[in-house]
Amino acid sequence: MTLKEKLEYVIKNVKNNNGYMVLSSVEKSDKAIVLIHGISDHKLTHYEAMYDLCEKGYDVISYDLLGHGENGGPVVISDIDFTAYWRQLDDIISRLDYKNVSLVGHSLGGYVTAGYADCYGFKGSVVLINPMLDVKMPWMVKKMIKMMPSINFGLKMLNKVDKKVASDVERLKIKIEYLRKNEELERSWFPKLSWLKSGLLACDRLKSKMEKGKYENWKILYGEKDQIVDLDVIKRVNVKKKGYKEGCHDLFFEKDEIYKDVIKEIDEFCG
Repeated sequence: MTLKEKLEYVIKNVKNNNGYMVLSSVEKSDKAIVLIHGISDHKLTHYEAMYDLCEKGYDVISYDLLGHGENGGPVVISDIDFTAYWRQLDDIISRLDYKNVSLVGHSLGGYVTAGYADCYGFKGSVVLINPMLDVKMPWMVKKMIKMMPSINFGLKMLNKVDKKVASDVERLKIKIEYLRKNEELERSWFPKLSWLKSGLLACDRLKSKMEKGKYENWKILYGEKDQIVDLDVIKRVNVKKKGYKEGCHDLFFEKDEIYKDVIKEIDEFCG
């Protein structure tokens, strides 16, 4: 099935349920995967992963993070308290009726997933894909952001379609084409500096805990060519992990062999 056909299938068969959507497997399933997207994305961004995980027998739940998609985005991300992301995810999980629920989070969604699972004592399987536990940024810049007062000054940033995001840029453009026919491939987003400050401080607390704790039901999948997250931090945390030598930041958008291996890893770890 082509990427366009997969998107059309997802749009046709997905069911909206008061804040989230569900793509159900053909046969009634007692296991579900909640898919948490990254920054500047939305609940349909990873439609290929939704389709392929559904084909493996999971019901797949996806939703818009606060400040994204139909939840107040995608242009402006306000100074949200980062724990609000956890409360949003907890509200969704509390309304699910499955014997087995697993979480898969990418980038910002990886931070949200890890923070929620640690704080709320989530017992299911957790897969973090290039989680935003820290960003590649000069340490002095990060220090200045952490020390500054909380202000509502907006900073325009671009999430460019280039090799920082995926190892197969053409495949990424094709995947995005069907979602954003009338939009540029450069995706602008406007985080307020107070949001960045809150995020950096939240990540500091979480990564410190993850370096000391035990997380047997967790696994990190990361691209060794990621130029966005700090891989040194990912390698230090006490979580099982697997690196992809040719992988960049968005393993869901990578060349076929990487993407298929990521889906296989998710299936084996969550199944």
